[in-house]
Amino acid sequence: MSSAIPIFSRSGLVPKDGKLALNGRIIRHLIAAGVLAAITLIITSNAWLDIIRIAWFDEESSHVWLVPIMVFWLIWVRRERLRDVEVSGSWFGVALIAAGCLSWSLGYHFQIQILWHGGALLMFIGALLTVLGTEVAKRFLPAVLILAFLIPVPATGRVLIAVPLQRITAELTQSVAEVIGIDMQRSGSILSLNGTEVAVAEACNGMRMVFTLFLACYMAAFVTPLRNSYRILMLALAPVVAVACNVIRLIATVWVFAHFSLGQAQLFHTVTGWVMVVFAFLLLVNLAWLSQWAGIPVVKRMRAFLSTPRNIAAENEGRKEFALSICAVGLLSCAGAYRLTLPSPRDATAYQERIRQIASEMPLQIGPWTGRDVQNLADVVDILHPNIFINRHFENEVTTESASLLIVQCGDARDLAPHYPPACYPARGLTLVESRPQVWKVGGWTANGMEYEFESNAFMSDGALIVDNFILLPNGTITGDIKAIHREIGLQNRYFGAAEVQIVFGANTPAQRREQILETLVQAYRPLFDAIGAGPRD
Repeated sequence: MSSAIPIFSRSGLVPKDGKLALNGRIIRHLIAAGVLAAITLIITSNAWLDIIRIAWFDEESSHVWLVPIMVFWLIWVRRERLRDVEVSGSWFGVALIAAGCLSWSLGYHFQIQILWHGGALLMFIGALLTVLGTEVAKRFLPAVLILAFLIPVPATGRVLIAVPLQRITAELTQSVAEVIGIDMQRSGSILSLNGTEVAVAEACNGMRMVFTLFLACYMAAFVTPLRNSYRILMLALAPVVAVACNVIRLIATVWVFAHFSLGQAQLFHTVTGWVMVVFAFLLLVNLAWLSQWAGIPVVKRMRAFLSTPRNIAAENEGRKEFALSICAVGLLSCAGAYRLTLPSPRDATAYQERIRQIASEMPLQIGPWTGRDVQNLADVVDILHPNIFINRHFENEVTTESASLLIVQCGDARDLAPHYPPACYPARGLTLVESRPQVWKVGGWTANGMEYEFESNAFMSDGALIVDNFILLPNGTITGDIKAIHREIGLQNRYFGAAEVQIVFGANTPAQRREQILETLVQAYRPLFDAIGAGPRD
C-alpha cells in the first residue's frame, strides 16, 4: 500500500512521484466542461464565424488573434494556483448561459453586433463555469477578463474614438518632430514631409494597433507578481503608452515614406507596428522591476491559494451537479432550437457580380462634363473592402465648373461606417460646419440624404467643401442615416451590402447649381443606383 495520501481529494492536483498531477475528478470535470463549451460554440457558430471574418478582414480588429495566445500565457504563469482548487459546479455559470442566450438572440434579431458577439462569449464562459465552478475563475480572473477583447468593437462606435485620437496623435507627432529638428507639416490628421503625405492610422479610422498596445500593457501588468495598486496604475497608463508608442512609430514612418519607395515604407510601417507592441510590453515590465530595485514596493509576495474545505456529502454534490446539468442542457436545447429557425446568409455572389458589371459601364463623358478617375488611397480600400469603388472628378468644358463623384459599394454593409462623411473628412483636415437633411428628386427617383459643409483647418486655405451624401440599400431604401444600415439590413441579407454616394462641390458653388449638377450625374448613373436598390433578382 502506498504511503502517499491524496490529501487533495477534491482538488485539481494530487501528489504523484514528487510531482503534481491532475486527479480523476478534475479530468472528468474538464472533459464535461469542454463538451458543454463545444456545444455553445456549435450553437453560436454564426457569431463566432463573424468574429473570425472581422478579425481576418478588418485590421482594426486584428488584435483578436492575440487573445487566445495571451489567455494560454496567463493561465500558464498561474498554473500553481490549481493547487487545492475546489472544482464544483456553479449556478452562476447557468445564469451566464441564460444571459448569453438572451443577449445572443436579441443581438441577432435587432442587429446589435456587440450583443450578438457578447452573448456567444457569455454562453461559452458560462458553460465552463457551470462545470468547473467560480473558484477556478477567481484564480484565473485575468485570463477570463481578457476574453472580452474577442468581441470586435463595431465600426460605428469605433469612429467616435478614432477621430479625436487621430487628431491628438497627429498633433503630438508634429510637436515631437519639431523638437528633434524634423520639419513636419500637418493638416488635420495628415502629416507631410518633403511633400509626401501620410494619414494618421489610415485616413478614415485611427484605432489600428491601439487595442493591441493596450493588450501588451495588460499582459505586462498580469504576467508579473505585482501589487494590485501598481497593476491599476499600469492599466491607467495604457492609453498614454499606446499614444506615445504610436507617436514614435509615426515619426519614423513619415520619415521613411518621404525618403524611400512606397513598398519599402509600407513594409516598415507594418513591421514597426509589431515592434512597438513588444517595446511597450518590455518597457512596462522593466519599469516595474526597476521600481522594485529602487526600493518602491511594487512586487508582492506570492501566497498559497488554499480552498476552504467543505464537508458536503457526495450524494448532495451529485444531486447538485445533476440539477446543473439538466438546467444547462435545457437552456442550450432551447438556444439550439432557436438557432435552427434562423435563416442562413443568402449567397450574394451573382448580385455583387452584376453590380460590378454595371459599374464598369458607367460613363466618363456626360454631355459637357468630362470625368477622370482619381486613384483611391490603398489604405482606404483596405478598410472598406469594396465591391465597387468609383472615384471620379468631373469638369464642365463650357462653364469650367467641377464636381467629384464617389460611389462605394461594400459586400458587408458594416464596412461603410468608417466612410461616413462626419468621420472621414475631419481626418483629412476638415471641420464639419453644418449638416442638413435633403430630399433630391430626379425624374421619378427620390433620394433622402444629408448635405454636409466642411471648412479647412489649414491657414489661408480655400479648402471648404460641400458634400451631398446618400446611402443605397439593396431593399430599395435611400437614406442619409448611417444607422439605417443596421435597422434595415438583416443578417440574412448582410452580404448584399450597401452603397454610399457622395457628390462633392467647392463651397462657392451656388445651391441651385449643386442641385442641377447632382441631377445630371445621378441621371447618368441611375442604372447603377437602380441595380443596387433592386437587390437579389430571386
